[in-house]
Order: sequence, then structure tokens, then C-alpha cells
Amino acid sequence: MSNSNLSLFIAAFSRLGEEAQIEAGNLLWQQGDTGDHVCLLLDGSVDVTHRTPEGQDIPIRTMGAGAVVGEIAVLDGRSRSATIRARTPCRVIRVLARDFQDLLRRFPDVVDQILSVEAGRIRDLTERLKAAGGPEPVEAGTRLCTSAFFRWRLHTEIRRARAMGDALSILLFEVGGPATGPEEDTRPFERLAPLAERVRGVLSRGDLLGYLGEGRLGVLAYGAGTADGADLLERARREVRSRGLPATTGGDPTPVQAKVGLATFPIDAQDEDGLLAAAEKKLRGDG
Repeated sequence: MSNSNLSLFIAAFSRLGEEAQIEAGNLLWQQGDTGDHVCLLLDGSVDVTHRTPEGQDIPIRTMGAGAVVGEIAVLDGRSRSATIRARTPCRVIRVLARDFQDLLRRFPDVVDQILSVEAGRIRDLTERLKAAGGPEPVEAGTRLCTSAFFRWRLHTEIRRARAMGDALSILLFEVGGPATGPEEDTRPFERLAPLAERVRGVLSRGDLLGYLGEGRLGVLAYGAGTADGADLLERARREVRSRGLPATTGGDPTPVQAKVGLATFPIDAQDEDGLLAAAEKKLRGDG
């Protein structure tokens, strides 16, 4: 967006809103609040924090004059994803959600800037969650992300997809085929890690693979709608069927039957729990 367009946007934003003073230490809003307005920070600075499901407050960043805050909750219609507290005395302009949405229709370039900033915030949150003991990203001894990290990423990517009007798909794999002995149930990665390598060969860069427990492998494919998801599913099936998996005791690859369930946002479900349940239902043949 050009500087001239940015100046026009800020001027229009200022005309639509009302100015307010926020004392240092006071909240602009709390995580979980309704996203009914957006703020442009004219003076001062604010701290952004995120509370994990375990109740730990993770500092994300400090934002200063010129920052727009609260825009994602307005775009995706969800509750606030973070708490904003005035670090210093602040002067802000508040614009109601519906007025902000009308403004974006006049300045579509701003949406690209907002989503670029949000992507940076997601990266910051990921790193800070790791540093603060958030969900471990990778299962020890594997290249598969943990179930907790997979679900957390699914939650954040659904928010991003809702804001951008994108789709995303998840696939659940359950390995069948010949058993290798009673130890297989206690060492699931010996079966799933080779499957992941086969599936990884047909994925796009950035797609996420995770161990979801109970002998399940999950794939998160951002931007994949129903047709793309179905194509990905078939290519993964062909790859596994044609090449098989390495036999646990060595030798030629073992023929494998992998059950697969596919679910797509926003068609099959609107949140992470619903999407996983829809994929599970299709894996079981009930969908």
C-alpha cells in the first residue's frame, strides 16, 4: 500500500471513530472479549499478552503509535485472541466493527497489510509458546509434531482462514495391514514415521504432519479446499499403496492399507474440534 493511500486510510479511520484516553495499566480489552471495535493507537504503547489453556500469560509484543489493534477479531467474527493493556498513557481512536469493515472495502490493500502483520504475530506467539513451555512442537525421536501442537496450529490456521476467506483441509490416517507383533501397539512411531515419509512426498511445503495418538497421523493442508483435499488424499493413498512401508524386521516393504478421513473448513465444520470429528467420521466410513 502506498504512503498516500495509507494516509487516506488513517484520515478516514479518524473521521469514523471517537478519541479516548487510556491510563497506564488499564485494559483496552481482555482475551475472550467480543471483538466489536478496532483501535488506532495515536500516542503511547500497549502490551499484548496471550493466556494459554494452562492459565499462563505469555507476553507477545509491545505496540506503539500508529498501530491498529483488534482488527482480526472484527474480521473473523471471533472473540479477542489476546489481552491488550496500556503500557503508558495512551490516546486511541475507536471505530466500530461495522464501520471498520466498510472502510476496508474502500481500501482493500489494507487487508493484505493486516494479514501480513497477523502472520508475524502468529510466528511470535509460536516462538514464545515454545520458550515458555507451551505445546512441544515435535515428538521425541520423530519428525512428527505433537498432538497438542497440531491442534494449536489447527486452531490458529482456522482463524487465519476465516479472516482471509480461505479453505483448509485435514486428513487423518490410520494404518492397517499385517501386524508385526505385540510390540507394535507400544511403539506406534515405528509404523507411523515411515507412513509420514510416504505422505510427506506428496504434500506442499508448509503442510503439517502430526502424531494424534491412537495410531493416527494427521495432515493439515492450508489453502486446500474440497477438490484439492480429495486430490491430496488420492495421491497419498497411491503413494502408500504403491511403495508400501518398510518391514519392521527388515526386508521388502510391507503392503499397507491406510484408512483415510478428509474434512475441509468451512464446509465440514467451523472449528478445530468439529473438523477433527468430521474427519474421524469419514475415516470410519460414516460420513
